[in-house]
Amino acid sequence: MVLCLAAETACAEYKGGAEDFLCGEALAAFYLLVYHPRRLYLQRAATHPTPQCRQHRRALFQRCHENIPDPERYLTKWFMDAPASEIKRENVKDFFRWAFLNTGEPSTMKDEELEEYIRKIEELLKRIIEPGRGNANCFRLTLDKVDMLHRSLTWYLCVFVVDTVASGYLRYYSFDFHRTSLLQFPTIFPLRPFTLLTPYRSPAKTLTYWHRRHTSKTRLPILFIHGIGIGLYPYINFLAELNLEDETDRSDGELGIIAVEIMAVSSRITGKALDNVAMCQEIDCILGSHAPYCTKDWANPICRKPTRANEHQLYYFASKDMGVSHTLFRRFFWSQNILWKEDIRNRRVTVVLGGKDLIVDTKVVKEYLTGNESVNQEKGSWQKREWKGDGLDVLWFPELDHGQVFDKKSTRARLVNVVRIYCARE
Repeated sequence: MVLCLAAETACAEYKGGAEDFLCGEALAAFYLLVYHPRRLYLQRAATHPTPQCRQHRRALFQRCHENIPDPERYLTKWFMDAPASEIKRENVKDFFRWAFLNTGEPSTMKDEELEEYIRKIEELLKRIIEPGRGNANCFRLTLDKVDMLHRSLTWYLCVFVVDTVASGYLRYYSFDFHRTSLLQFPTIFPLRPFTLLTPYRSPAKTLTYWHRRHTSKTRLPILFIHGIGIGLYPYINFLAELNLEDETDRSDGELGIIAVEIMAVSSRITGKALDNVAMCQEIDCILGSHAPYCTKDWANPICRKPTRANEHQLYYFASKDMGVSHTLFRRFFWSQNILWKEDIRNRRVTVVLGGKDLIVDTKVVKEYLTGNESVNQEKGSWQKREWKGDGLDVLWFPELDHGQVFDKKSTRARLVNVVRIYCARE
């Protein structure tokens, strides 16, 4: 019956002669032979990391506890906007059991620890959380069903075209592609024919990357790691503009750039994403073969149901991709990837935020990063403060959504300026 439905759907979209029918057959076969079995395969349970000792878990909880600006909103958002009356003690234990113990299985041995955390939350809420279990479900990313949508063969043809165009632009801007072993060529779909043409081999086992040679005598090279989406295509103009020459640059040489590709979050059918340790090891391996300088950073995604047009766009085209969904639901463990501002206290770091970001509450992030400056000052100085580049700094774009800073040359120019200033410093 599934075959009939798939074939009927395909034929309905492609009415016509024999060629159109064959096209519909191909789409139906792709659904049945690729998407459906892979969807089932990707639903397998996550392999959670071993929980840390109770002392470390308590310290992690306390650190989170101290950075909750709105306790009631915090709790209801994690419980998918359920009424507070339905979020009871056992429900909160389910959430803490996942968040700090890396499990969904109840255990009387850990009940005392969970009660300790609940008492702390009650102090923030200034109320008692009722005993029992209410009609509320919490968001437990690595335990929940992997939420994905079907992508047709036509979709992957479009990905192939975009990937090919991006590769052409990167070659035009003097980037060389570094492939992995040719034995891994068929493990990425859509296939990447230019992999067969490059003479350069990545020193990493699974990560591919694009490299522009560093010839500057005085400036530092750049490591670039893209985010969730379609790979490096949205960032090509930014990477190119980093090397727009001025009079000083011509005599000094060019900035070297290593742009790492993460296929698992780039709308491809491929293997599972690396864990944080393996990822850093492979990136270190790449850097070690080119330059002794390294900067690493991760941004944590947040999932919620879309309501606005731009949210539906991101929901469908990014977060519901098979690879992206599996990475977020089965390979992303928040306690391993969280970055605290204390971790970068003595480093030069610039965080770029958009005022209309649909994923992150950027005003709260800004407040956390800048300390005591109020986020309620809509026209306040904290939004207009000039970038200094010393220590932890923030670039604020009040009218931009998530990732839109890369769309226009005027906004990209500010990012380019920041990176070039960092590269010029020792």
